[in-house]
Amino acid sequence: AGVTWTSPLTGTATLSGGLWETSKSLGRTENWRISLNDALLTDGILRPTDPFDSSNPLSFDSGSGGPNALTFDVEVGDVINLEIFRTIGEPATFVGVDLTIAVETEDVPEPGTILGTIATVGLGAFLRRKRQR
Repeated sequence: AGVTWTSPLTGTATLSGGLWETSKSLGRTENWRISLNDALLTDGILRPTDPFDSSNPLSFDSGSGGPNALTFDVEVGDVINLEIFRTIGEPATFVGVDLTIAVETEDVPEPGTILGTIATVGLGAFLRRKRQR
């Protein structure tokens, strides 16, 4: 499963959020990765023995790229992908996702104002909404 987001702006993107298994009792492991224009930014593994849930998700900044991998420049048309896939030989499971993508542009009238698109998505059986900033 996956989520694809195409940037409508040029600026600095910051990703935040995390994921969790919704059916831990099935005992299935999921891999995840985040890429920009097909170039890997960060990835990781979500195991059913992990303590993560919707109140305490596995943070994307704990991935292989660390927190610094989640802030980068984007241009109009750049594509960010979050992919969640199963370990070979295992059936997939439902994974909850809380993903926010914020883009700050150079044309900000007041310093620190966030412009752009805030994307919150759900995979599997979970959908969470957040207000646009």
